[in-house]
Amino acid sequence: MQCRVVYSGTAAAVAARRIRTILGSALGRGDRAWKRHEVKFINTSAGDTVTIGEISYQLKTPRNPELVPVNHMSESMPQTVAQHLRWIMQKDLLGQDVFLIGPPGPLRRSIAMRYLELTRREVEYVALSRDTTETDLKQRREIRAGTAFYIDQARASDAWHTPVH
Repeated sequence: MQCRVVYSGTAAAVAARRIRTILGSALGRGDRAWKRHEVKFINTSAGDTVTIGEISYQLKTPRNPELVPVNHMSESMPQTVAQHLRWIMQKDLLGQDVFLIGPPGPLRRSIAMRYLELTRREVEYVALSRDTTETDLKQRREIRAGTAFYIDQARASDAWHTPVH
């Protein structure tokens, strides 16, 4: 029988890595990616806190509670969603932007809405198409009782009420 060297890029090495991953998760010896994350609400006299795994977020009172999403959280959620929420929470605490990439479908929006509901954050949705102009993003014209009113759109009102950092 000959001894063969397995290089990291070969099919045998990939298969061996997959088997180690499967067996490690089945035996409870997986790496950090297999760790179960629980979403917990903690009520204290200092305020409400949301904890996912070891990451905690101090909840703030929203300025416009009617803009906070509702009915997106469920009692049971898949671990993959909890891992995504934990990752978003880490980025949020670091003050970094988040860009969700994935296949077509509602999963990305569902994860974003769950996070916003979980952290009591406001959301305003802006639909873009090839017919959207710069003016559409800034203001909308409405006519009431024969008089024209200009209403600030989500991005414009956000720019007026959010300090620049």
